Amino acid sequence: MPKRPAPQPAPSPVPERKPSPSSSAAVGQQERRYLHAELAISPLNVRYNEEDCAEVEALAAAIVREGQLQQLVLHTAPPGAPWAVNASGGPAAYGVWAGGRRYRAIGKAIADGRLPADFPILAQLRDQREALIVIDSLGENILRRDLRAYEVHAAIARAVALGETTRAIADRIGQMPAPRGERADL
Repeated sequence: MPKRPAPQPAPSPVPERKPSPSSSAAVGQQERRYLHAELAISPLNVRYNEEDCAEVEALAAAIVREGQLQQLVLHTAPPGAPWAVNASGGPAAYGVWAGGRRYRAIGKAIADGRLPADFPILAQLRDQREALIVIDSLGENILRRDLRAYEVHAAIARAVALGETTRAIADRIGQMPAPRGERADL
């Protein structure tokens, strides 16, 4: 009869981590759900290229299908700020300084009737000095890296090997299938 291993002492509990001065809890960030009507794009958001800002249909379709996967980051709009106007022309209480494309995509889906006007938008309120908002908005955009072509190919190949069709992959990520031989039909 095999011997049972000797009982091991219980692991010591992991000490609770206290927020550091640079952590989100320490700088007053509040995460909750907001309505689209409460929001407007902040002039402190560094992404303003019209083509990039307008190209949100695939993102809107993904949010309708999958829900919002990443939160927006907001700051409180100064009362009466001329830019703090929501999509209906009313006053907006908060400016979106990170996640502007997601905000626009949700707005498009609401305008098209694919999402209700009261769709809850997950966002984090992060009021800080304007210069820091600009720097953080820049960092949020500039630090992001596109996938390399071989990473795209490998991900598609992995999903196909796991049983998905290229049509299903294309539909899920909002892309058109490419001619055979390009990105595994995607």
